Amino acid sequence: MTNQEITLTKEHLFWYATIHLTILGMIIGLVLTPVLAMLLPIKSQTLFESLTASLSIGVLTVSICIGLMTLIASIGPIKQLKLLKRQENYLSFSFNEEMQQYGIVATPYASSKWFIVAEEAGVIVLRRDYVAKIERIHFHQTSTGTMKGKITLITTDRKIVTLKHRKVILSKLKLWLESDLIE
Repeated sequence: MTNQEITLTKEHLFWYATIHLTILGMIIGLVLTPVLAMLLPIKSQTLFESLTASLSIGVLTVSICIGLMTLIASIGPIKQLKLLKRQENYLSFSFNEEMQQYGIVATPYASSKWFIVAEEAGVIVLRRDYVAKIERIHFHQTSTGTMKGKITLITTDRKIVTLKHRKVILSKLKLWLESDLIE
């Protein structure tokens, strides 16, 4: 085994964006398991049958919770990775090959060419030469007190793209974009 890190891929981006909610699903399942085991009457002849039924309830509950949370968590990243695919098609490049070429291994990552973030069920991957201009940016406070926002961009293929994320991420994206637009 070598000490070399594995380069970033689309699959890694998806994993980074969904892992938190998948773990939350596992925790919810583990919490629900004893509750369901107590609520459901398990009538068995032997201790082995009772344990088997309880274990089955536990595995089923955890599996369903993990599956549902992963499904919910993957909706946003799948939509956002479609934007990456559009960039690849329009600019004729392969994301995975470019990450290999430049040795990019982690997110968040920002360089003169790339802005990459994958966290909290959100993925933003932009190549600088795909963004023509910033149309608008808007921030709001959620009911939990978190500052979120959305930024609307015009791309070089004349598409309008709206990205949603936390304020701190979108502020960094705005600075990254403006640094090129000023030059």
